[in-house]
Amino acid sequence: MPRPLLQLAAGLLWFLTDSPAALAGEWIVETHSLTVRSPASIAGTEDAAIGDFGVPLYGASMLSEVIRSTDNTLACQPFNNHVSQEPNGLPQVLLAERGGCYFIEKAYNAEKAGFKGVLIYDNVDERLLTMAAPEDRPEIAKLADDITIPTALLTHAVGQKLADAIKRGDSVVVELDFKESMAHPDDRVEWEFWTSSNDACGAGCDRQSLFKSEFAETAISLDKRGYTQFTPHYMVQRCLDNSRSQTRADNCINHGRYCAMDSIPTELQGRYKGRQVIEENKRQLCIRHQAEAKHQAWLWWTYVQLFNQNCKMGSNTFDNACAETQIQACNLSIATVQDCMGDSDADEDHFLLKAELEQQGTESIGGAAGRVVLLPTVVINNRQYRGHLDTVSITKALCSAFDETTEPEVCLTGNIQEDDCASGSQNCWRNETLNVDACIDTYRGYKCQCPEGWRGNGQQCEDIDECLDDFACDHTCINLPGSYRCECDEGFNLSEFLSQMGLTFQAASWWSVALASGAAALLAVLAGYAIQRFRIRQEMHDEVREIM
Repeated sequence: MPRPLLQLAAGLLWFLTDSPAALAGEWIVETHSLTVRSPASIAGTEDAAIGDFGVPLYGASMLSEVIRSTDNTLACQPFNNHVSQEPNGLPQVLLAERGGCYFIEKAYNAEKAGFKGVLIYDNVDERLLTMAAPEDRPEIAKLADDITIPTALLTHAVGQKLADAIKRGDSVVVELDFKESMAHPDDRVEWEFWTSSNDACGAGCDRQSLFKSEFAETAISLDKRGYTQFTPHYMVQRCLDNSRSQTRADNCINHGRYCAMDSIPTELQGRYKGRQVIEENKRQLCIRHQAEAKHQAWLWWTYVQLFNQNCKMGSNTFDNACAETQIQACNLSIATVQDCMGDSDADEDHFLLKAELEQQGTESIGGAAGRVVLLPTVVINNRQYRGHLDTVSITKALCSAFDETTEPEVCLTGNIQEDDCASGSQNCWRNETLNVDACIDTYRGYKCQCPEGWRGNGQQCEDIDECLDDFACDHTCINLPGSYRCECDEGFNLSEFLSQMGLTFQAASWWSVALASGAAALLAVLAGYAIQRFRIRQEMHDEVREIM
């Protein structure tokens, strides 16, 4: 018998302050580094578990002062006073002990008081866990929409150490470092989005639908240009009721092999059942399958965007007819999709849904990315994302997963990150006279790298004298800062072809010079060949005239 996702999630994550652990070793706890800078007596680096609400600072770090309230130590009540800016100028993060209320309530109260982050420490000695919103309490879970600061859980030992230092009167300064929280091995990011076609299961479904619509344009652009490799996934479960019950008939297909994970609200259950959700999930997997075969995998985004806009349970359009209209709008084959979907009443596996069941870790523990137990779940470079599901937050997380200097330009726009090179705080080489420097802005900060035509380590750069290269120019080479110029001896004119190759006014690499020279030589050979053929044909014509 399938259970609503909210009940499943409540059994897998700790929502309440006194809930027991579940599935140890299967649910991956994503962490960031917390380095205590002062006082020296407790300095060191510890792990902090990233909360599943709030906005992690992926790819960045924040030096901050830790504050603990004396009259609201659990942070379960709104704070009477707003945080004031301290003389040291550091942002302040709240330290609160676990207990008394939901994690998300503590974070909400901290943000409303003006804190720039919240650190909650456990009240018992145990392993780190992932703090999540209580989805079975929607009135509490909706507070997540208003939390935009980083949230993290500390072990009891680490938190108590900070609390004791504050109690002694020490100024506790820590660095929250998220730079390595997301793997960033190369110039392409692989990411997954575990979702559902259900648009009526509550706040979680609303967030997914809105995200699909708003992020589609960015996702399509990144995928088309080869910056990302995206894969959509859908959570399914096997029926726990082996009988031919009405529950299984309403919520499952293929004789109970695949059942919907998310619930249908009571007011819509007369028209919709979980079976229709799992059918649409299967359809969307088949659409992705067909789009990949056409080498246009991004058409999945186009379809789900159209489906979310036009096919809604609330308007009684969540059905096959509406879905097929959107398939046609994407220039995809309805027949191919139907063939892929197969017979949902057949007592057999479906190749795509079977793969989803295996990949989410339901039948076996997942890989390095961990077991997928919540909707929505985003996995980036095999790391589970934590935080808001919105365009800006996901874009920042994706940007943090590129190797430095390989990120797309969207990662360097103003609403995603600040230009560290423009701030003047970097220590890269700069020539004020020429207005040229070695600073390259990246999502994580900046990188010092000498510009083209210069060499060095980025802190120090010197001009490359291209004129020392024998291939630079045919006649006279004049070296310029970061470049060079070719000039002809008296009585010669610079080749127009070479001029168009850019060899007169800007620096060129040896291979471009060789290419230009080779092209010129090829033109000369072709011209000689044409002349020779003309001569041979003329001679043959003369000989024929002589014998005829």
